[in-house]
Amino acid sequence: MYHVDTEGTVRVDSNGDRYVVLDGCIQIPEWIEQDRITTGNPDHLDIHALEAVACHGCDSGAYMPAVTYGDAADTMNENGDDVVAYVQDWHEQVRLQLKIPHDSTWNNLATFFLSRAVEIWTQSVLDTIEDWDEETKEDIDDDDDDNIVAPEECQEEQNA
Repeated sequence: MYHVDTEGTVRVDSNGDRYVVLDGCIQIPEWIEQDRITTGNPDHLDIHALEAVACHGCDSGAYMPAVTYGDAADTMNENGDDVVAYVQDWHEQVRLQLKIPHDSTWNNLATFFLSRAVEIWTQSVLDTIEDWDEETKEDIDDDDDDNIVAPEECQEEQNA
């Protein structure tokens, strides 16, 4: 699914692990702990970590800071307005009703909103990467590898 080796799309390291170079097109929100979704190099998003969150959810253990009460509460105390706005905006865009648990404590609400935000963000990043891969495949001329370019929206953002 992800295979094109160019900036803005997926690369494979010497261990076979897939990553995306953060080149300005993908921004990690402040409410996500960067070291949990990168490969050890802060400029390389770990595709496996993103897929684990998107496929299994934060509560599977794929992203523990969102489901550990203390960590989630700390993050929500610092960035709660942004997290809640992000979740609400997404639900409005896709026209889904946001169902908030009724019998929740502050800790449960913190983990609910943070988990939901992280899961939405990781899926949106994976969707973006897949779109880039498709765009890049269309741009590649089989005889000329020099035609590999970053997606148009990235080039526009980088030139701005």
